[in-house]
Amino acid sequence: MGNSVDGVNLATFMLSPLFKGVRDSVSLEGKPGIRWSGAITVAPPFHYNRVMEQRCNLLKAYYGDRVQEHCALGLLKASLEAAQGSPKVLVMYTTLDPEDDIIKPNLDFTEEGREIAGESLDFKLLDGHNHLNPVLAIGIGKSAQEVCGNMVAEWMAQIEAEMTT
Repeated sequence: MGNSVDGVNLATFMLSPLFKGVRDSVSLEGKPGIRWSGAITVAPPFHYNRVMEQRCNLLKAYYGDRVQEHCALGLLKASLEAAQGSPKVLVMYTTLDPEDDIIKPNLDFTEEGREIAGESLDFKLLDGHNHLNPVLAIGIGKSAQEVCGNMVAEWMAQIEAEMTT
């Protein structure tokens, strides 16, 4: 599970050819030991098409000159094999996330991902939450704030049930 930039790191791990060997070692294909059955992202910036100009230098320092190719959406488009061979993915974002930085990139990633991976990509909207509080609210004892944790637990139980049937 990755929230915000950790969601970017998780998506990069899942899609970049650089990590294929590691992904293969934890695949579901009948191997003993660790079994990677799902991944959850909460409000990551999957692309940077609308970012503020002052972030361009930071993005170039991180991704190099090919930001759009190396971001999660670019990797998804270029890595059909990795995307199709990935475990189930739950993409979550909140209604109070920034439109240009989070909401639009999550919608774009989900649309593209569903075209490639179909039903293995799930999408959930966290109504009334902001960028940070879904993860921070887990365990506080207020059901309205713990919706993220409940959705994650239900989704994980569904995957476990599918694996045992």
